[in-house]
Amino acid sequence: MSKHSTEPAKYLESVGLKKFRDVEKFWSYMEKKHGEKTCQNLDQGLELLSAGKPEAFYDAIYENMDISLDVASMRTNLYCKFLECFAQAFPKVEGTLLDIGCGNGLLSCFYALRYPSIKVIGIDKAEGAVNCARLLAERLGLANAEFVVADCDNESWPLQACSIDIAVSMTGLDPSKHAPLRTTEDLLAWANDAGPDVKIAAVKNLTRYIKPTGLFISVDRLPHSEDELLWLSGLQNADFGIDFEASTDFSFTDLGTTETLPVIVSGQGRQKASPADLLSFCVERRGGLEGLGVGDKNEALAELLFSTINPKSLISGWKVTYHDGSGIAHYEVWASGVFALLYVWTDQGYRELKFAPAYQLKSVVQNTERQMESFRQAAALSRYDQDLLTVV
Repeated sequence: MSKHSTEPAKYLESVGLKKFRDVEKFWSYMEKKHGEKTCQNLDQGLELLSAGKPEAFYDAIYENMDISLDVASMRTNLYCKFLECFAQAFPKVEGTLLDIGCGNGLLSCFYALRYPSIKVIGIDKAEGAVNCARLLAERLGLANAEFVVADCDNESWPLQACSIDIAVSMTGLDPSKHAPLRTTEDLLAWANDAGPDVKIAAVKNLTRYIKPTGLFISVDRLPHSEDELLWLSGLQNADFGIDFEASTDFSFTDLGTTETLPVIVSGQGRQKASPADLLSFCVERRGGLEGLGVGDKNEALAELLFSTINPKSLISGWKVTYHDGSGIAHYEVWASGVFALLYVWTDQGYRELKFAPAYQLKSVVQNTERQMESFRQAAALSRYDQDLLTVV
């Protein structure tokens, strides 16, 4: 291991995880170490897992600690990238951390090592997984990690009410079973109609055990925009408002396949976002809006796009009249569906249009206000909102 390896990479190597270039290398290693029968059981378990029957797979991978760690090697880079992301986002953690769907305790034990002053609780509905997790914690000499058998979809968990400061689910939940079928081509209309009805049992149950100031971080496969949109709606329906700025994603390559997963950070009691805000967040996360801005040599296109984007409503406008007589510029922030728009136009014919996701509307207004302050020495400023004009 290189001296430049990250803390998570060193940890994963220390507990026995390996890296395999492809599937064939992995199965060759498994057959050599654990035998053909074990590999057959694992293969059959994977087929049943894909068919929505995970019990046989859990029985196979949690037969013993060594098998569970070797199977985890199929996702070494996934674990590494996520733990790097988590450690960077949360340099300090206090209180009690809950690992939902902890499996063999691989991530739970990292949290316990990384933050020795906290208490870590891992829950999983597979008894074999919890047994492996307890063994791993014992092997690592951890006194601040404990594991219990619990099905998070059931209301009653073996935890004290209002005792969790931060809860984490790293591919421990199944978003697909909570999403209703899409019924219209109009994604926003569908989100308005279906979003309020999305219920995530595990997240709703979590509200009983997490503190009012607690955070919930979920990392689950959301392959389509509608999956992500309704997952976000389900979180909000359980009173977990989305922290758009803290949420992110990360990419990893395991067994020759590259994948990107979202890291959704949500908090109890945060203000709920509208379906348009949620959809704009999904759009930005899947490619961003930076390339949509037009101006400079594309003034005509900026003006054309602005005139055809409807309906839209003016949020705030600023008129900048330069003292040297060089002209007048207008900076206007508009809201239109999933977009926040910054439209700049001057009496000299210049036009510029920039796009941002709707949930960043407040930030666009604040940034524009700061820009106006930089003009104060060189120009007279007036602010207007719809038909109101105010000298500032």
